[in-house]
Amino acid sequence: MNFQEVIALLDRVVLNQEGRHLSSPEIIILRGTWEGITYDQMAESSPYSLNYLMRDIGPRLWRLLSGVLGEEIGKTNFRGVLERRTLSEKYYLSSPWEMSQLNLQTSEIESPLHQNTSHNLTLIQEQPDTLISSLNLHLEWGRQLVPDWEAIPDLSEFYGRSVELTTLKQWILNDNCRIVALQGICGIGKTALAGKLVQEIGQEFDQIIWRSLRSAPPIKILLDNWLNTLSPGLNCDNHCSLSNIIKLLREKRCLLVLDGIETILQTGELVGKYRESYQDYADLFKSIAEQSHQSCLLVTGVEIPKEIILKTGAVSSVRSLVLWGLEKPHAYALLQSDALKDAESWSILIENYHGHPEALRIVAKLIGEVFNGNVHEFLSQECQVLSDINKLLDPLINRLSEREKEVLYGLAIEPEALSFLNLINRLKYPICEAEILEVMVSLKERSLIEISEFDGNSLFKINGFIQELMIEKLIEQLSSKSRKKSRKNYPISVSEEIIDLSPNHPKAVKLSQWFEQNFEQGWQSLDILLRPAKHCLSKLRSFYYLRSDNIIKRFKTLNVGTPKHPELLALLVAITEETNGKIGCQVQVLPIVPETLLPESLKIRLINGNGEILRELACKQKETLLVLPYFRGEPEDQFSLQIINQNISLTENFRI
Repeated sequence: MNFQEVIALLDRVVLNQEGRHLSSPEIIILRGTWEGITYDQMAESSPYSLNYLMRDIGPRLWRLLSGVLGEEIGKTNFRGVLERRTLSEKYYLSSPWEMSQLNLQTSEIESPLHQNTSHNLTLIQEQPDTLISSLNLHLEWGRQLVPDWEAIPDLSEFYGRSVELTTLKQWILNDNCRIVALQGICGIGKTALAGKLVQEIGQEFDQIIWRSLRSAPPIKILLDNWLNTLSPGLNCDNHCSLSNIIKLLREKRCLLVLDGIETILQTGELVGKYRESYQDYADLFKSIAEQSHQSCLLVTGVEIPKEIILKTGAVSSVRSLVLWGLEKPHAYALLQSDALKDAESWSILIENYHGHPEALRIVAKLIGEVFNGNVHEFLSQECQVLSDINKLLDPLINRLSEREKEVLYGLAIEPEALSFLNLINRLKYPICEAEILEVMVSLKERSLIEISEFDGNSLFKINGFIQELMIEKLIEQLSSKSRKKSRKNYPISVSEEIIDLSPNHPKAVKLSQWFEQNFEQGWQSLDILLRPAKHCLSKLRSFYYLRSDNIIKRFKTLNVGTPKHPELLALLVAITEETNGKIGCQVQVLPIVPETLLPESLKIRLINGNGEILRELACKQKETLLVLPYFRGEPEDQFSLQIINQNISLTENFRI
């Protein structure tokens, strides 16, 4: 039994017992649960908020289904219960009267179903496709057979984009492109630009159909909807529908708009792969791109399907335009609508947020409400990555594969662009060069990296707006107090040298208690060291390998100077449980003050429980970090760390 059959059966049961159909948000939750995705992912690909789906609709839906089906049903057991019950029970859709209660016209049901009127009951499994398609069309897209102009965004506050509009008009009206894709990160203005374009060139077309894909309709729903709009009354199967649509696109000059195309693509994978059961969209895009007609398909999304990516080109009938931030004059116009003060500071604000229109709106609103419109006062704050901006971009980050996230973290902590070879060397992550190359292509298609050229070499740099977000996420990981098992077992050190300890030393910091989040006084979370983030890239690079939840890390502030002339250092200790029962340790010493150097006379010693010096490191000129080799020990093993600067010596004792 597939999901379409399940939803029809549940709708029938709810209708019989509660006198109503399942609502659109309820169907979204059921589909997401069936596919095993989270509420976050459901909200991301639907017009409903996370709070509305998870806190409001979800609990009431599970209570409803538990009542009508007579057993406890929730998100964790929904699919199992339905699959078990459908094996042992026969669910039927009743006569044409009951179908009419689903608001399905008999004309929408193919003849094998409604001709069988001599039978009181029709088994739904015999003819699922037509019924389910009609049901989904009714529940999610309604029976509206006119262009969906209500979905076009409000353009009363549209700023700039004149260059982009000129380019798009050239491609569509003069070059007769068959597919045009508008790409860019969340909130950059793709939908608004598409709406403005339709507004300005609409008179050039016989018909315009704007459809949002936020509810991720199956291909048959989309084709039927298009077909009914272009030629009302014509209904056929997928292949026939597609053939008829291409024929109609030849006869009429149509502009078809699909907004939010990423909802039919898979999250957690490299760019452009379809979700399960959405692969048939590939035939649609291939047909529109390759077959001769006089119409155009305009798609918007944070990513686009592979079929479109592979066919784009400067002289191709398929083109793609990536949107970046607004130019300064247009960003100024946006900010003027929010009555902000000290206009001389606006330029810095625009640069900090890279002209991102939605981010500027969010920040301008906060400045007006909290800082009385004073931009300079806001800019003096350390943290400017607001939670609302995080929420805006989180859906994009959640779409990335683990490999893409890893590369972005590696680029985010680098102040300058890197060559491909330098990137591989800096990552020190178990991905082969070919895989990293695939990742870079995917990140470029998502508009998350910028590629430049210097001295014959390509240089890669993270999108500046995304860099701030990735740094904040990296700091969150380094400061995490949870000990959940990570999917990736990141090494605590890249050093191949390992030192074993011997036991026996009195009075020491009990490291084993750190695994229970029990820390001695003075040992602090790393996030204190990493503020302000924009001045701490060198620290982030040294902590990069410590961000796994399996690694517990804390630092202690030490003064190796005098009370009058303090020299404050951070002694960082990170521990992890190894599979053999031993505890692994990593120790670093670095300056507290960002972008400063260690004292040139500084030394650090690792001493075992018997007082033997296992390793001594001396600071070299212009060093910002001392790192002891990775070492491990058995429970109750003891060791000491001695930090020496000229005539000052400090010792910290530890017991594993």
